[in-house]
Amino acid sequence: MLNRLLLLTPREIEVIQAMADGHSTARIAAILGISTGTVRSHVKSLLGKLGLHSRVEAVSLILRSNGRPEGSPNV
Repeated sequence: MLNRLLLLTPREIEVIQAMADGHSTARIAAILGISTGTVRSHVKSLLGKLGLHSRVEAVSLILRSNGRPEGSPNV
């Protein structure tokens, strides 16, 4: 499952990391300078790529991978 993190785009990595850091959709949008709708689109895309059904599953995956996807920036 952790290998699937390599399928994510750099922006999806930023979004999933911000989710793992506990940020809301609105806060992620503000941090990244994008709309909340765009954040939701990224979340939907990354969940599909990872074969997950919820944000909670995505955050759990990140935390099991030592907190940060490889190559991810600090958001």
